[in-house]
Amino acid sequence: MEKEYNSLFEVWQTAQALAELRDKEFKKTPIETFIRLLVYGEMYFEQETLRIANAYFRDEVMSDCINVHVGCFFMKRCLARAVPRTYYITYGYHMLFECDYIGIQTTIIHELCHLALPDGRHDKEFYSLVERKLRETALIDNDYNGWRETKFPFEKMYIEPGESYWHEQKIDFVRKRLFSPQSHYGERSVKDAYKGILLRERTKLNT
Repeated sequence: MEKEYNSLFEVWQTAQALAELRDKEFKKTPIETFIRLLVYGEMYFEQETLRIANAYFRDEVMSDCINVHVGCFFMKRCLARAVPRTYYITYGYHMLFECDYIGIQTTIIHELCHLALPDGRHDKEFYSLVERKLRETALIDNDYNGWRETKFPFEKMYIEPGESYWHEQKIDFVRKRLFSPQSHYGERSVKDAYKGILLRERTKLNT
């Protein structure tokens, strides 16, 4: 039986292990493995986002109004937007393969800060909030100084902790295998498989 995941950290660990495989071994990985990572990734990104929102953003964000999605392989960035009484956060699936875990947690805080200041800006006020929340969550200590000179309109920008790796060719391979019109595992089949697994696994979590 394929492994079941119990946390976002476990999903991330599996994605990292896959990304470190040699190309030949990586290409032999069953496509269902990547679909399950997507399913569990979405569930646990949501769980971790709500945990952090409830613990550290209670005064700024209504956690019961947050909707979390993972943007499959086409997403190369993360998005957060707020409309009346509803918040939306979309994380890029590539993060599981390309970021260390501190980077993932930092991104969650970054997107929640966008909901707290919902106009999409990246200015001093925004990054000051990010820094304050990173200190509250103990992802950085008092000695960490993330402010750096930049070419942006404001003098300094906050450089968030965390590292990114590059597995572009491997992610490209999976994207083509999942969604290429020539693939027997076409886009519709992927979406159907995704919905089926998601429904089944969400039912397990709720029982």
